[in-house]
Amino acid sequence: MKATAVPVKAVRNPPEGGVLAAFPEIGKLVHDIEKRAFERFASRGYGLGHDLDDWLAAEKDVAVVPAAGLVETESEYKVDVAVPGIPADSLQVDVTPGCIVVEGETSGRKLFRKFEFSAPIDVDEVTARLARGMLHITARKAAPEMPKRVKVAVA
Repeated sequence: MKATAVPVKAVRNPPEGGVLAAFPEIGKLVHDIEKRAFERFASRGYGLGHDLDDWLAAEKDVAVVPAAGLVETESEYKVDVAVPGIPADSLQVDVTPGCIVVEGETSGRKLFRKFEFSAPIDVDEVTARLARGMLHITARKAAPEMPKRVKVAVA
């Protein structure tokens, strides 16, 4: 089975609000989980003390967090995400200099995985391909910014 390219959406300068502002669909997913967690809380008669249980159960109800692996080399990050049964056109890969977000849809549930990096990546040098139920992403690290000497002007 040959690999299929998956489009990558790059956000070079994410807005001040961070990843949620850069990718509003993540905000919607978080809202859906919050709503489901509150529904679970209400169905228990608004009893306190099970906040985390409600949240984790709501995440399972709303989203799938796929198994993944991350390898860092000197020049790049390699990310593998298990997405069995999901076609390439149902996957979305969004990147900022600090993270990669993978989204998809399976059986009415949202697939979601976010990877944050210690070194910035070059958003123009990210590729994603799907082969045999595995999404393979390669992200080249950004070139380090070199110090710049500024000449002092005489007033």
